[in-house]
Amino acid sequence: MKYIYAVLLTFLLCQLSLADRMVSLTCKTGGQQTGDNQVAIPSGTHILQGYCKNHNDCQMFCMTECRSGNGGCGNGGTSRPNRDDCYCAAPYSG
Repeated sequence: MKYIYAVLLTFLLCQLSLADRMVSLTCKTGGQQTGDNQVAIPSGTHILQGYCKNHNDCQMFCMTECRSGNGGCGNGGTSRPNRDDCYCAAPYSG
C-alpha cells in the first residue's frame, strides 16, 4: 500500500514540475501585446528577462501582470524582484 502511495506522489510531483503554466498574454509577450486572458508557457521558461531592465516601473509591471499563483515575478533567485533586473517567470524556474 505504501508503494502505491509513493508512486502516486511521484507522479503528482512530476506533473506539477513539468506542466505548463498560465500567465497573462501581456506577461507572455513582454508587453508587446496586452490582454488579461491566460495563455500557457512551458514550465521553467523565463518570459520577460531583459524586458524590464533599467525601467523604473519594472516592479509594478511584474507585480500587476504576474501576481497570480500560476505566474510569478522574480530575479532568478529567492529575493524579491527589483526594478533593475526582473522578469515574469514560471514558478520554480529560479
